[in-house]
Amino acid sequence: MSEMGKKTNGDKPATQADLTVLKTDIVALMKSDMSKHREATQAMLESGLTALKTELKADISRVAVGLVKTQAELREVKENMATKADIRTVIGHIDGLTKGLASYEYRLAVRKHQLNDHERRITALEDRP
Repeated sequence: MSEMGKKTNGDKPATQADLTVLKTDIVALMKSDMSKHREATQAMLESGLTALKTELKADISRVAVGLVKTQAELREVKENMATKADIRTVIGHIDGLTKGLASYEYRLAVRKHQLNDHERRITALEDRP
């Protein structure tokens, strides 16, 4: 502090010089306090940013690993996935088999009817005197 802080004027009013010295002392104290706070704030910000960078790097690494796994799974799905053309081909074959089976069932029913008719005729012939 300057001489103003050490000197007392008793009950006398402060002079312009006293006020100028007081102003200079207050400004110096404020600058000192602000400098200390600025340094502490800067240290806290730097520490926080360093921690944030570390967390972000870890998060980015986890996301990158997950992305690589997802891409591999997607490739596998694409390799094993049936396309619309594949499905249409399979459905076409199933339709063909279904039509063939229906035709076979119809022919089987006709043959069964023919056999029953033959059995009836043979029985009728055997029963004749």
